[in-house]
Amino acid sequence: MKVIFSLLLMLACGHAMAQQPDVKMLEKTLKIFDKALLDRDTVTLNRLVSDSILYGHSNGWTETKQEMKDDLYNNKLVYLGIRHTERNIKIDGNTAAVRTTSNIEALLTGKDQEFKLKVLQVWVWKNKNWELFARQSAPLK
Repeated sequence: MKVIFSLLLMLACGHAMAQQPDVKMLEKTLKIFDKALLDRDTVTLNRLVSDSILYGHSNGWTETKQEMKDDLYNNKLVYLGIRHTERNIKIDGNTAAVRTTSNIEALLTGKDQEFKLKVLQVWVWKNKNWELFARQSAPLK
């Protein structure tokens, strides 16, 4: 009986631990997020982005979740390449701050643009998934 109880306890603990926020799961989510931007995959973005997102660009332009998806869908902003040269992740409980140095290639209203940015993203662990709550970028000098 003790063996069965011990096995059940180990399984329960393992399942509970798998449901906790961790860096590896966040890193996977970050890759999925970048790919969704590149693919203009608004279905995936809808799942990864908070309804109350604060999404800021380096030029002062801000977007709601719906505006962000609409601008991708309507080709106002088309990501051609996203490359991170530096990434720092800090997790505190159910909140994570992700700082990157990034090179972004995009078409903005049909014009080729290249952005060298410092980006801060705030992710929240919600319903066993990471959700982007805030994002702000600033140009590198």
